[in-house]
Amino acid sequence: MYPYLAPQRPSRTADVIVTSILLVLYWAGFAFVAFFSLFGIMITDSCGYNDCNYGNMNLAYILLDGVGGVVLLAASVVAIVLMARRRIAFWVPLAGILVQGMLLAIWVSLMSTVVPS
Repeated sequence: MYPYLAPQRPSRTADVIVTSILLVLYWAGFAFVAFFSLFGIMITDSCGYNDCNYGNMNLAYILLDGVGGVVLLAASVVAIVLMARRRIAFWVPLAGILVQGMLLAIWVSLMSTVVPS
């Protein structure tokens, strides 16, 4: 007579706690990296008139701050949805932190090509 209710998954308290801590650390780390990237403009202090590669600098900022922000928001939403569905979610912020680290490495390499040798 009554519809069959699917059994609920057990709550994973440790996963929720670890995922929440990792998300907070990821947000704080992104805020630090975004603030740190503002000082990258000082690399152009040694440039004369039009002899720096500003295209690489623009690309570096788009990748680090723009793409990094999109990855942060996507990782946060996916982790929250997985936690709400009682699935293991701690890996999502870890993957986002890994991607952010790769974007930081790309930013450093692109910024090193801005000023001609």
